[in-house]
Amino acid sequence: KQVAEVLLFYKQGGQREFTSKPMSSAGNGVYAATLGISEISNTGINYYIRAFDGVNFSYDPARDWQEKPHNIAVRIIGENNQGLAKASPQPAGNLQTAFRMISVPLNAERPGASDILEDDLGTYDPKKWRLFQFNPTTNNYREFPNIDLMTPGKAFWLIVRDQNKRLDSGVGKTVATNQPFQLTLRKGWNDIGIPFNFSVQWNQVQVIKGDKDSVIGPYTYRGEWLLPDQVSILEPWEGYSIYSNADNVIIAIPPFAFTSTIPSTVTQKLNSEVEWFINIQAICQQARDGFNRLGVAQQARTQWDRYDYLEPPPVGEYVSVRFPHEDWQQFNGFFATDFRPVFKDGMIWDFQVETNIKNAEVSLIFEKLEKKKKKYEVVLLDLQTLQQINLRKTPKYTFLPDQQTLIRNFQLVTGTADFIDKSDVVQKSIPRNFALHQNYPNPFNASTVISYEIPRQSLVTITVFNILGQKIRLLLSQVQKPGFYRVTWDGKSDQGQDMSTGVYLIQLNAQNFRFTRKAVLIR
Repeated sequence: KQVAEVLLFYKQGGQREFTSKPMSSAGNGVYAATLGISEISNTGINYYIRAFDGVNFSYDPARDWQEKPHNIAVRIIGENNQGLAKASPQPAGNLQTAFRMISVPLNAERPGASDILEDDLGTYDPKKWRLFQFNPTTNNYREFPNIDLMTPGKAFWLIVRDQNKRLDSGVGKTVATNQPFQLTLRKGWNDIGIPFNFSVQWNQVQVIKGDKDSVIGPYTYRGEWLLPDQVSILEPWEGYSIYSNADNVIIAIPPFAFTSTIPSTVTQKLNSEVEWFINIQAICQQARDGFNRLGVAQQARTQWDRYDYLEPPPVGEYVSVRFPHEDWQQFNGFFATDFRPVFKDGMIWDFQVETNIKNAEVSLIFEKLEKKKKKYEVVLLDLQTLQQINLRKTPKYTFLPDQQTLIRNFQLVTGTADFIDKSDVVQKSIPRNFALHQNYPNPFNASTVISYEIPRQSLVTITVFNILGQKIRLLLSQVQKPGFYRVTWDGKSDQGQDMSTGVYLIQLNAQNFRFTRKAVLIR
């Protein structure tokens, strides 16, 4: 019959700790408290009430008041009705550099893509900006207007041509932060966004329905794909890709803001078990795929394991390195990483490089070789030209893809010298005869590639002459083992002088073999 005290416990959305303040009696059993503007944020409000009669406490909600408090959504109007504004301008560029995933961390009152984006980017114009949504059922992209509403939890693909374009949500209400936000994943690649206007740590996200081992992620895209072990914090306005191996898997995103990193015991354990790895970068014009790894780990298997990340779908004009494993059981297809068990003598990895950019060279750069045991050699085999490259000596390889398929297949062989010499793939790459192939491109402007074959160890010289037979450039003079090789001429003389337009002769000498090809330089 006598109320001794009524307290309001409240916090801003995303916070973990509640603050309390007394509630004043307004008569007739009514109690009230006022929150000042400084106590309200653009993430919403959570609260519960505790009443005390001198003996007993009573709460509202009656149960789980701290875990499941009441929620008050805050309506965000913003300056000029812009609602929430993204802090940084949208990256701009071309089809090779500017695609980004976006999401809206607000329940916009007008969630259509045209309502949210056209006031910032102008009327939809594919020459200025384009918007897509990935469909996991069809495994392809749908373009605006054939996309969903931009509601919280969904991510979309945006490309913008012009610099300094800033996005805002328009007027809307904050997403409830008194309980985790649930997302249902479909089988395949799911693009998601953080529904809250604060950052969340990925290792706090839980699978609440389905097998947690059926999910790989999160990935994100910043001009190139970042792999799950590179993505620990999920940011508002950004987008993330998650692969699910089953339909109707449900994940729960906790409504708590990231404050300091809580180390992932799984990630730490995986990193500690890795013996060594080699990273492969692929570059084609401005397109880049910079994070592709092969290596050895203590607990790795010959089938799929947690070290192996699937290769996400390409977007725009791209280049992609991928390890094919259609034969694997739990997950199969193309992978961005491929770790194997510890081996004694040697191991062979197959991988592909694919692009959709025509008439453009691809460069492969091999990194972290210094961390691999010195007793093991590392050899790259181009399965089209059968050229062998000692990656410890030359950790970069440039090639022009087949213009019909735009795919090139490779094998990376690592192991003892004896293992490599006896390897079937290396034996098959030994040519039968000396040969000098026509340079490519021809005619050329900046540089041209000369391919040749050596069937047995020989002193090899490759020289460029002008049409009068005068020596212009010595490109190579060294003893080489049997194999397929390439050398590049940049159109310069031995003195570094740019040569003029004309016909030049490229001559190969090895033992008793001599062959000449004509090259046309056009300035």
